[in-house]
Amino acid sequence: MLKVEDLSVEMNHRMILQGINLKLEDKDLALVLGPNGSGKSTLFKAILGLIKSKGKIEFNGVDISNLNPHKRFEMGITMAPERMRVASNLTVEDNISIGAKVDVEEVFEMFPELKRLRKQKAGTLSGGEKQLVVFARAIASKPSLLLLDEPFQGLYEDLVLKIEEKIIELSGEISIAIITHERIEEMIYNADLVVLLLGGKIAYMEEIEDISKTLENLRRYMIV
Repeated sequence: MLKVEDLSVEMNHRMILQGINLKLEDKDLALVLGPNGSGKSTLFKAILGLIKSKGKIEFNGVDISNLNPHKRFEMGITMAPERMRVASNLTVEDNISIGAKVDVEEVFEMFPELKRLRKQKAGTLSGGEKQLVVFARAIASKPSLLLLDEPFQGLYEDLVLKIEEKIIELSGEISIAIITHERIEEMIYNADLVVLLLGGKIAYMEEIEDISKTLENLRRYMIV
């Protein structure tokens, strides 16, 4: 479904990503790991077309390298960013409706925590509630590839578990790639692929078959 070939990103005369090659199959759940500054968020932004990159990005057999972000979104690529980007002056319901391809009521059934806040201005929400709105809005766009940047950040434990459960459920229907520093071991038990970025390059990548072996390899990099 997603194929990245020799992807590089340069900013301010500095290579942020270099020689990235990866493949995400249909309905795969991939974990993208690495320390701060390793290029994880930059990789997602390049896939979505938010920043300039060199190399080739192919989605569902189509070269999307030169397509703008809107075209990529129309093709089914959606990203829920790390920082809670909500329209502060709009209600929760209106925020979720932006770009929605499913009935908003379906989303509220998934997240009753948001249903009771549906008429509240998003700018008045807590950080965790905003993060949940961003996640719900991404789901409402009915993506075939969902890029999640730190989806558990700022959420209390019950919501973390709920989102984790929803991610696992969705992974049986769509492809998902997650950047996370939290709940790595828990997510590995349900993931198909792990990608470790160090210094803008892939230091380790493996299709997960033996979970204990994957965890052992990641411990060598002090990731878990």
